[in-house]
Amino acid sequence: PVFDIMKFIAIIAMIIGHCVNDWRRPLIYAWHMPLFFIVSGYFFKNIPILKKIKHTSRQLLIPYLTTTILIITTATIYNICGVNHSTLEYLKVALIGGINPIDWGVGFPVWFLISLFICIITYSIINKLIKSNILISLIVIIIAFTTYFIKNHCSVYIPFNILQTGMGLLFFHIGHIFH
Repeated sequence: PVFDIMKFIAIIAMIIGHCVNDWRRPLIYAWHMPLFFIVSGYFFKNIPILKKIKHTSRQLLIPYLTTTILIITTATIYNICGVNHSTLEYLKVALIGGINPIDWGVGFPVWFLISLFICIITYSIINKLIKSNILISLIVIIIAFTTYFIKNHCSVYIPFNILQTGMGLLFFHIGHIFH
């Protein structure tokens, strides 16, 4: 029940964060997605990589693709009805993993599914290759702060949420450590 309550609080915070555009938004954004990654990391099980990819694909990629199809279908219907929606922009954003370059002006609501997928697979690989918890922590910290630095200080766009996934990996690892 504790984890269900944590997820509920994070979901409510996400809704509020998307509805307000004042001082509360950065405050909420500072913790609501990290909380999702921490909870996911807590439940991480170290199973064979191919099995993990298959399982995680069912959990995260199928909902991502389903949502993508629904969003693009809805945008297409809006276009047919004369409502100004850019189906092509949604399709481009969906194909690159949900986080859009600044100049496209369209966001994608399930970007975190791709980010969490990459995070889980990356963490699985790290855990298979390295047995020392201290070394795993060091690698995760290096990845997290490298991607944070690139995202905030370089004018580079990397698709599939790689830059968001780096920090997500840190919170995922924290959740796994707590377990």
